[in-house]
Amino acid sequence: MGDVVKQLGHHGHWGFSSSFDCLEALQGSGVCDFGKETEESANNDPINILLLHAGDVRHVLSTITRRNRSEAQRRRPVHFYMLDAQMELIGRNLVLLEILNDYEVPIRQRANIFLEVFGNAHVQVRTGRYLEQLGHELRQLVVANRGRLENLVDLSLLRYKERDQLEDVFKSYSRKTIFDMAHLREHRLRGVYAERYDSRKAVSDWDYHQTIKPQASIIHSRLFKEWRMSGVAFEFGDQEYTEPNRTMMT
Repeated sequence: MGDVVKQLGHHGHWGFSSSFDCLEALQGSGVCDFGKETEESANNDPINILLLHAGDVRHVLSTITRRNRSEAQRRRPVHFYMLDAQMELIGRNLVLLEILNDYEVPIRQRANIFLEVFGNAHVQVRTGRYLEQLGHELRQLVVANRGRLENLVDLSLLRYKERDQLEDVFKSYSRKTIFDMAHLREHRLRGVYAERYDSRKAVSDWDYHQTIKPQASIIHSRLFKEWRMSGVAFEFGDQEYTEPNRTMMT
């Protein structure tokens, strides 16, 4: 099904690994060696990459954005096959791609919306309205293959039952859908922390100093711990994050 298989685990809605450039892994693998290609020996066949349970589109974005560094990489099309266990995650992947390709929204605002949907348990009311709108648009992609992603995404490998499930996922983005994010997130946290739930602030502080600070000291400890408690990773200005992020309904 592809030239290379890179299995990446995920937990919840964010993967265990950092974003991964798949083409860099292929370099020198025998499948392709961009540095040694000449015009005569250039291979223009598509590169097929299978991502198993990646959890989101971060690896796709890293690969596509970095391929512009090489003429040989730009020459060959890249086809990603993404397999996730839950249809809600497939829907979330499509939403994130839809946001990036919504060129009617200014790039700075688009980046903010992407981060908000990607990393926040709660979003702004206007973002909730925007997700509801995207849900309507993506239903057209599933049903009639119409929309911004019609030339970028191929859903033909989905069975009819899976298409129906995906359409139901996008219907659930309606703001009329009841989704108590705070209650359900607390339920999940109690399962994660178990007997340490009442000490979760101290656990977050320990995790920051032992894991985060040595590798990403740019992240402030206060912001990290606030995210662990509230589920809001990205804040922009003096905004209120009160709307549940319906892309996380799994």
